[in-house]
Amino acid sequence: MEEGVIMLFNQNLLLLLEFRTKNIIIFIIFLSLTAYLIWCKLQLNYLKAEIKELNICCEKDALTGIGNRTSFYKIIDNLEKINSGVTVLVCDIDGLKAINDKYGHLIGDKIIRQAAILLERCCPELSYLFRMGGDEFLILIPEILTKDQCEQIVSKIHWECSKNDKLNLSIGIASSKNKQYKLIDVIREADEKMYKSRGTNINHSYIQETI
Repeated sequence: MEEGVIMLFNQNLLLLLEFRTKNIIIFIIFLSLTAYLIWCKLQLNYLKAEIKELNICCEKDALTGIGNRTSFYKIIDNLEKINSGVTVLVCDIDGLKAINDKYGHLIGDKIIRQAAILLERCCPELSYLFRMGGDEFLILIPEILTKDQCEQIVSKIHWECSKNDKLNLSIGIASSKNKQYKLIDVIREADEKMYKSRGTNINHSYIQETI
């Protein structure tokens, strides 16, 4: 009788231990899966942050930190959807090649960065500044400015340039006559005015016709 009870007890004990062992294994597997899912989530968040950072870097000029051509095309796509009038300033650093030849490209790069900082200070609110490449910058203002407003911006830029004996900017500025315009025509007009503005302080033009 006692042997039967002891045997039954031992059998139940073995079943209990087996059950607990299985539960422990299941619990360990559950913990492992949870830890793996948490790790995957952290990795995914890290990759999203890296992708976001790369996208930002792709839209920034490496030398100056302002918008580049990629950023420019993204902005103009949005502006075309809004269909608002624009004013465009095209700026070119005078004599950058001569500066590079005389002082070296490190000084030339410093001048480019100084030009970017100067133009950022002079940009109106809600405007966009881009380095289009080399020594050329473009300011995009999503509104039609008056001639007086344009002259004030250009005068401010030239005044800031006068404080730096190595930095001089040629500037061309053009505004769309109305909201029905092609941005490329406004930029072309500003670009032409920039080349004509060498040695002068103010150069402003309105696009006269919608093309």
